[in-house]
Amino acid sequence: MQVFESTFLEHMKQSHRFSRVAATVVYNEYIADRHHIHMNSTEWATQTEFIKYLGRTGKCKVEETPKGWFITYIDRDSKTIFKERLKNKRLKSDVAEEEKQVRTIMKQIERTEQLMPRPTSANGSFDLKHPYISFD
Repeated sequence: MQVFESTFLEHMKQSHRFSRVAATVVYNEYIADRHHIHMNSTEWATQTEFIKYLGRTGKCKVEETPKGWFITYIDRDSKTIFKERLKNKRLKSDVAEEEKQVRTIMKQIERTEQLMPRPTSANGSFDLKHPYISFD
């Protein structure tokens, strides 16, 4: 049972690491190897039961469609997980940096508006009179 599962997952890892593949295709590739472990020596009576087990245990993403069962290998390798976490950390820091820049710019705008209030006329519109520029 353990050997069948581990060799099947190893085949998935090597052949279809990042692909969504029909479960029957993967199984047929697996049994094409003369030295494969037979499923009838395991606790699973059918391929469907085995595929559902892989989905329940989180070893593969499993989808049932009108065309059959599809599986996607979920890589639990420590290096892959480390790289994924590092990537997520970078994305979070980029977002935080952008938010910090926006806050800084907003503070600068507020300070500028406080130091240089916009000139307006009595009716609330902009006063186009400038002490150094003539619009005549």
